[in-house]
Amino acid sequence: MPNLEAFAPIKGRGQVLSLRLGDRHISVIDQAYNANPLSMTAALAALEQSDTLPAHRVVVLGDMLELGENAADYHVALKDPVLQTCPDRLLLCGELMHDLWRTLEPEMARAGIKGKWFASAAELKAELDAWLQDGDTVLIKSSNSIGFEKIIAGWMEEHVHTGKHMC
Repeated sequence: MPNLEAFAPIKGRGQVLSLRLGDRHISVIDQAYNANPLSMTAALAALEQSDTLPAHRVVVLGDMLELGENAADYHVALKDPVLQTCPDRLLLCGELMHDLWRTLEPEMARAGIKGKWFASAAELKAELDAWLQDGDTVLIKSSNSIGFEKIIAGWMEEHVHTGKHMC
């Protein structure tokens, strides 16, 4: 299956980037193009099953949009998948993710998870670099209109790219 062997995820849909941010090297799993309950759960499960040490797992999630009247429930339902991922740091963004934040916050201290909720992608972007450490794997996932692609683009423009996209 030579065509399948040549497959590489595209921008915003699972592409893995190896980046140098100052003196830190990080891997970014770019899933900033689309998000729904199933894809969000699948992305978290993939990170959980990766060989990334929990101390280097950073989960950055933004709102899942266009989910209808049960949107808040779908966000809160991500509680267990997030906790199973055992992230060291959890950053949530958007009004709907605030529902998940309020549900998770009491358990985060017990689980040793550091984190913060941000009202907008602009607020998140302003602080995100301070949350990252050398060797981190960062899962960044949201609906496209949240604006996480601007965070990825900023990293690509401002920081030295250390290699080709990896799968």
